[in-house]
Amino acid sequence: MLVVNSDLGAAVGSKPGDKFGVASLSIYDMATGKPLHFVDLSGIRPGEKRFPNDVAVDANGNAYVIDSLAAAIYKVTPTGQAGVLLASEQFRGPVFNLNGIVVHPDGYLIVAKKVTGCCSKFLSANQRRLLLSVCRAHSSPLTASCLPRTMSSP
Repeated sequence: MLVVNSDLGAAVGSKPGDKFGVASLSIYDMATGKPLHFVDLSGIRPGEKRFPNDVAVDANGNAYVIDSLAAAIYKVTPTGQAGVLLASEQFRGPVFNLNGIVVHPDGYLIVAKKVTGCCSKFLSANQRRLLLSVCRAHSSPLTASCLPRTMSSP
């Protein structure tokens, strides 16, 4: 089981410095409930506010965590090694942005950007090429691409 953790500053145990600063992924053994890995993501994008809020897993056990405020998608290997898969200013927007990720059985990622209603399909979890992006305004039909055709990793 994978659990994404962030701090909005509203929890009983929150400290003032933790608001939008905490970012982690905890991995547990489903059979025993024992923790396998605790992956601290908070140091990956220094100077950014953080709000990891969704995770998806591919067939090889890699986890992909989206961070709504740091404008990034992190990749965490089954051994707990973490890094930025993709980061882009195009992922930014007012308030919460990236909010939904799925690894398709064919190996590509589908990522949603809440504020624009865009869903983007990346060629594969290991390649950083955008294949398709469609957007839906709150009351309009799907429109043209909202992200660039090619993205790069920092």
